[in-house]
Amino acid sequence: MMKDEPMLIIALYVTGTKLDPDRITEILGIEPNRKRSCGEKRISSSGHEITAKCGLWGLVIESDSPLLEVQLAQLVEKVRPSQTFPTVAGVEEAYVDVFIALGSDSDGNANCDLSLSADLLTQVARLGLPLKITVSVGRD
Repeated sequence: MMKDEPMLIIALYVTGTKLDPDRITEILGIEPNRKRSCGEKRISSSGHEITAKCGLWGLVIESDSPLLEVQLAQLVEKVRPSQTFPTVAGVEEAYVDVFIALGSDSDGNANCDLSLSADLLTQVARLGLPLKITVSVGRD
């Protein structure tokens, strides 16, 4: 990421306390790059044991492109829009997540321009999932 470019993380997340991540993999035919079952224990990077409070199935787009349109298109290409996640047992929430991190100037100001084509918006809408957008601004 160049200094003036935003950091983008685009993902599809499916969560639920009774979620079976392997079932989501079976339905979508896609291996997630993040998954856990409720109650699963793991060791954090700081050495602490963490117990998952809910199940998670996550497909995070790994892309060299700094463009929102490119990364979102990559996600849409991988996911079939025919799945209705809320009807799958154990699913409490399913959504497309867009995380944008920006560096601010010395006055705390930051901005970036994002655009999505009408065609891509239609494709995202066909997934039938909410789109959550988080923007985080920090000093470089």
